[in-house]
Amino acid sequence: MYVMDDNGCIATNTVIVGSTLDVKDPGNGGMQLINLYPNPTKGDFTLQMTGIKNNQITICLYNTLGEAVSRHTYDIENGEINQSFHLSHKIAVGTYYLAIYDGNEKPVVIKFVRH
Repeated sequence: MYVMDDNGCIATNTVIVGSTLDVKDPGNGGMQLINLYPNPTKGDFTLQMTGIKNNQITICLYNTLGEAVSRHTYDIENGEINQSFHLSHKIAVGTYYLAIYDGNEKPVVIKFVRH
């Protein structure tokens, strides 16, 4: 995936794209996607995960062009997150990818649709 930041710098990153829920990928170091719902969403959704190794994770929202739309860091307790999200009305209807970065582990990427 190619990503351009606000300064015009381009970086590449290898990501695992998953389109199913309730799946553990043994190649991702133990981080498990428990649930992302509802999908598709009208703008509000919840992400639940376990098996997170670090005290913080970064969650990035990418559009289908690989452009970062949003990026936030969250503190983690007990290796779990249960986070609700609200997509701004400025984020258009379409397909997006939510990438979850747990330190140096391979990111988990979830495809979802805003309708």
